[in-house]
Amino acid sequence: MNVSAGSFSGRFMPLYCVLVVVSLMVAQAFSPSLAAGRTLYVKAGAPSGNDGRAPENPVPFINDALRRAAPGDVVSIAPGEYRESIVVPVPRLTIRGTVTEENVPTVRVIAPVKSAGPLLTDKHDTLWQNLAFQSGQDASLANLRNFSGRFEHCRFVMPGMQSAFVLDGGKPFFLACGFEGHPGPEAAITIDGRGEGTSFVYCLFKDIDSGVLQVGNNAPVLIANCLFANCRYAAIRLRNSKAPVSAVNTVFYLSREPSLFLQAPEAPRVNLENCLYSPAPGDYMDWQALPLQRQPEINAVNCITASPRFEGGRKVLLNFCIDDTINSVIWSKLTPHAEKLGLKITLALNADDLTPERWKLIVPQINKGFEVASHGAVHSSMLAKEVLRLAWYDKNAKTAILSVSQDKDFEIRIDGKTAFSLPLLAEPRPTLETLVTLLQEKGFRAELVDRSHGKIPAYLLAPIASQDIFFERFMPACSLDTRLYMHYMLAESHEKIEAGLAEYQAKQRSLNVFVCPYAETNGDIVRAMDDTGYVLSRSRTEKRFRSALDGVNLYFVESVPVKEILEHRPVNNLDDMFRMYFDYLKYHGSILGIYAHGGNECSVEQWLTLFNVVAEDKMVKTVSLHDMADEIREYCQPVGKGEYRCPENKGPVAGEISFRPGALSPLLRAGKPTGYQENFAGEKLFPDGAPNIGLY
Repeated sequence: MNVSAGSFSGRFMPLYCVLVVVSLMVAQAFSPSLAAGRTLYVKAGAPSGNDGRAPENPVPFINDALRRAAPGDVVSIAPGEYRESIVVPVPRLTIRGTVTEENVPTVRVIAPVKSAGPLLTDKHDTLWQNLAFQSGQDASLANLRNFSGRFEHCRFVMPGMQSAFVLDGGKPFFLACGFEGHPGPEAAITIDGRGEGTSFVYCLFKDIDSGVLQVGNNAPVLIANCLFANCRYAAIRLRNSKAPVSAVNTVFYLSREPSLFLQAPEAPRVNLENCLYSPAPGDYMDWQALPLQRQPEINAVNCITASPRFEGGRKVLLNFCIDDTINSVIWSKLTPHAEKLGLKITLALNADDLTPERWKLIVPQINKGFEVASHGAVHSSMLAKEVLRLAWYDKNAKTAILSVSQDKDFEIRIDGKTAFSLPLLAEPRPTLETLVTLLQEKGFRAELVDRSHGKIPAYLLAPIASQDIFFERFMPACSLDTRLYMHYMLAESHEKIEAGLAEYQAKQRSLNVFVCPYAETNGDIVRAMDDTGYVLSRSRTEKRFRSALDGVNLYFVESVPVKEILEHRPVNNLDDMFRMYFDYLKYHGSILGIYAHGGNECSVEQWLTLFNVVAEDKMVKTVSLHDMADEIREYCQPVGKGEYRCPENKGPVAGEISFRPGALSPLLRAGKPTGYQENFAGEKLFPDGAPNIGLY
């Protein structure tokens, strides 16, 4: 099944792929018995003087028909948009819209502008069929107190901050309904639980950034053959609630929190049977979700943690990368396997580690079409600001002052007299290692913060007007001039790597991608990249990963290390773990870099498992960083300096969210028979086999 992310557009629950199998409890759920009555007709824009008693004489508003309705009547609503808050005045009504061939409701009920009350109020036993509802930002969608009716094939879009549904008492029943787009912080659906119980059967809950259900009191809540996609919590139980909550044949997909259900330790456990749990990475694209057996809130019977392996989805654009020249041996071992599978994998080079032997190892793989990128002129982080610690002491002295002028003259004055002076721009330009040696020879206490900083030119130190280095009072650290350092690192790397590519006759002749800004995503990097010819850098992932549909920045393309994907994973099976990770990327339409350094972060065998999972999925494409930049610039809309927004219908992340299982999906024929003998379309189920899990 395909469902779009738009509020009312796209496919929604096509009949051909929905297989209804519900529990015996659901089979006994309330179904209103309606006495024969009139049919009243509604059509948006109709003349206000009509009485609604014939199709050619419809009333313009749904409430017009409801005011004329008597118990047992049917209200038939023509396709269109209706901006009105609806109040049902009498019992035993059927309120019916229409759907497209793909089961998309064509009747759209939208909250009036600045409406303060609920969009829908109903305290009766109404049968609602084939309608779409959208609440406002500041009001709830439905107030259903003592409601004992049904909603069938309805769709609810819930952009407001408060609970969209308030279910208080009664026996509400939802069949084949969709609930989506609730931002929180309140739960999407509040169930007071003082009635006979609430049932959700073949329902889809998606993109709910809070709890889907908030459960109070003690009436049961049943979830059968539903699908929760990209929801924060399936349910939040209020303190002192003893309501039995159970789910059967249900998929919990892309849950990123440690637990599916949020409740106090003393609360009764939620019973899951024949369910599939497919968690998603959370903050910084790392796993926070716990395996089902480590979630104390649930009793899980015959449940699995795995990818549902839905067909299709949005496209994903990935760059695989081995960082550091020293790990070129691992890269050269991986490239034959990547070539066989049609994948790309980049090598990020530290310019100072490039030797003739390494070039001879690297160039054959470059000539097979694999990319090299810059990892910096020296092996130090873009964040390495404090580089030199310096102090001096003499019991007969009173002051020791350090200064580094704007012209890059390094000077130390003791009691007003020059004790050390060095022009940092003199040729040959001294490195930090040279500076430390000269200072030590003069009797100063000097050391590098990190030995890898030794090759950095000393002129990259930030200017210091006057700094006390008298260590009885203070022992300062000298910092880099971040702007100069970034420019130096990119320019030096660019020059050295391109010179090596030319000298060893590599097919790749130019270098315009960089992979080492980490979290230092600021204007200094942007200016340095512009000055030195780089068009893309692979950056560190922010806390909340952003879909390329929302935006991608070529200066700071997000990336994540493989070692963090491997850590805290909710399953031991690497194949399924990687599939679940890519499920998240495909759902959101992602452009991402995935990298590792040495074999201690990701072994060759783990890389090969990752390769095999990617190769089996046609929606996931690996590219060089250079080609990633080209695709983004060709297909995506520029919205700022280096910033692009990618479209849904073409380009690197085009596609539709899919909830239809593929041929190898663990959802197929893995459910529990629950009493119904017909599917959603009224077709007979096979009598001797298990039904599917989820919506199908």
